[in-house]
Amino acid sequence: LQRCADSTELRAILSAMASQVQCSEPLGAQAIGNTFYGLQRCADSPELRAVLAAMAPRISQCSEMLTGQAIGNAFYGMQRCEDSSELRAVLMAMANKIVQCSGPLKGQEIGNALYGLQRCAESTELRAVLAAMAPKIVQCLEPLKGQQIGNALYGLRRCADSTELRAVLAAIVPKIDGCSDPLKPAEMEMALHGLRKCTDSQELRAVFTALAQKVRETSDVYNQRRLRRELSALQQHADSPERQGLVATLQSKITDVDDLGGWNQQKHNGDLPAGWSMHLHEGKTFYYHPDHGSQWIPTVATLPAGWSVHTDKGRTYYHHPQHGSQWSKPGVAACDT
Repeated sequence: LQRCADSTELRAILSAMASQVQCSEPLGAQAIGNTFYGLQRCADSPELRAVLAAMAPRISQCSEMLTGQAIGNAFYGMQRCEDSSELRAVLMAMANKIVQCSGPLKGQEIGNALYGLQRCAESTELRAVLAAMAPKIVQCLEPLKGQQIGNALYGLRRCADSTELRAVLAAIVPKIDGCSDPLKPAEMEMALHGLRKCTDSQELRAVFTALAQKVRETSDVYNQRRLRRELSALQQHADSPERQGLVATLQSKITDVDDLGGWNQQKHNGDLPAGWSMHLHEGKTFYYHPDHGSQWIPTVATLPAGWSVHTDKGRTYYHHPQHGSQWSKPGVAACDT
């Protein structure tokens, strides 16, 4: 059913399957993972909840240890499940199985498991899952890829501040640091969206610091259309230097196409000393450096005598009392005339 869209026919199948699950023989670990994986496109409905209600005791009764793959597949299949007593029963049963799992989870399994929590409301059962997942993240032996980090953080978007959430954030920080992939715009967007509701904490600040470093490491230029809402949300709650630093670092990588009327600010950053970049905020130009912060006045490389730098509608131009104005940066020869 994994590719079946919600429909009357699909709900009829779910209704029939719920009674079969109740009457079936004990389910193994793989069967549990596969069953939930097939539900990934099922919208909330009485029929889906009936399947969840039937599956919760089956999870608890499973005599096999759930593998990392079964855990990842099961939670991934819950990605469209809304909060309900039936879902909470499944979450608690799964939390116990995660604790019992003796082997480490792979990066893909961690990303899938946390991604599947994206519609789960704050509850004791959700916190139990987070508490069980935190040590599994720490124990993961392989580096997480950019997509896995984005998926993992996105899945936390409805989680309220708690000791369990902070433990997950703390566990993810070294995984972000150890990620060898640059975070693509879509992955960064997912990560930031997942952190929107997180209240300020040392763990959240550490995540912001790690994400900012990954942004600095990438050579990609981000498109603001994809990150506009997430940047706006970050700026509205600029409650820590780490959050502010992430905002400034992201802005240094953004091609501000919409605000600059099609002009790419990256083209003109070559007019500035190494490390400095130009940006717009509410129509006003400012300049940013990862080490020196932001300022309204441009810091420019040495210009020939008599030349000065200015901005006009976001564009940098150069002026000399005798030679007039020009867009291109004047060379040394310009001062010999």
